[in-house]
Amino acid sequence: MQKYTNSQIVEVSEDDSEYVSVPTVKQTAIKLAKEGRGRGTKIRHLLVEKFGEGNVPSLGTLNGWIKPIPNTNLKKGDKRTKETVGYLDLAYDPKNPLPELQITDEHKSYINRIGLVKKFIFRSDKAVNQLSNREAKHAKRTFLEFQDPYGERVDLIAQWAVVHELSERETYDDFTHDIEEFFTYAPWKKRINQDLYRVAKKNKEIERYVQFRFISPRIEAPTVERITNEYKLFVGMHSHLGLPYFISFISGDRIFHLDRNHPQLMELVESHKEEWKLDCDWRKHVGDRLEGAPVKPIHVGQAKEQSND
Repeated sequence: MQKYTNSQIVEVSEDDSEYVSVPTVKQTAIKLAKEGRGRGTKIRHLLVEKFGEGNVPSLGTLNGWIKPIPNTNLKKGDKRTKETVGYLDLAYDPKNPLPELQITDEHKSYINRIGLVKKFIFRSDKAVNQLSNREAKHAKRTFLEFQDPYGERVDLIAQWAVVHELSERETYDDFTHDIEEFFTYAPWKKRINQDLYRVAKKNKEIERYVQFRFISPRIEAPTVERITNEYKLFVGMHSHLGLPYFISFISGDRIFHLDRNHPQLMELVESHKEEWKLDCDWRKHVGDRLEGAPVKPIHVGQAKEQSND
């Protein structure tokens, strides 16, 4: 595969960025506890890996934060029942979905495919590679909005990014108006929708573009080489979603959008965008994982996720 060696730093401006809400140490600790990633020492280790030793409090403080969170990893002999645990934080059971989720037959195979994307493409940690009930709930919304349950126009990798963002926002009780505006303008439908979405932002009809932090890698010094080699799968996902910028990335507490008319990227990325869009194919990447292809970690907006590119 062709490699691009342009090490020129991509010029960005604060005008092309917005403040990005990133979960705090406490919020992340609570989420990890809800996901069943462990208790006490284990969660502290995960927090140190993400935030650094100097930013993580003592074990006593951490235990105080997560004490009210039931342990979702109920072991044999535990007298508590699953009903004592928030059902949205439990693993989704495709064979017996909880009645509260109101999963119908038309949803089932789509949610299962979204689960495959999470399991085989972006997660290597067995503790969290299974779809949660919360994610299954939000997959019903993307099923309705995209009307593309097989990922034929908007690939399921890109659809999973939206499911993930909806779930994260709900977990942290964060705003979702940017996602609702994304659904309203539906830029993935046609180029005219994408143009309208772009004009709405330019003329301040909408405050910001949608923030999909899951597909926004952390890059402190973006170069043409890195974007066109390391992050082309992310460019493909942005293209599937019809976003009017090649890629978004996070630096510090800002999320930057590299506009499709960016002078340093327009010719090179535009000429390969469709190729990279075709490479963003959930069937290909799930198949590669099943064949044992390695998973490469990439630091993205909210956590250290996994990419297979």
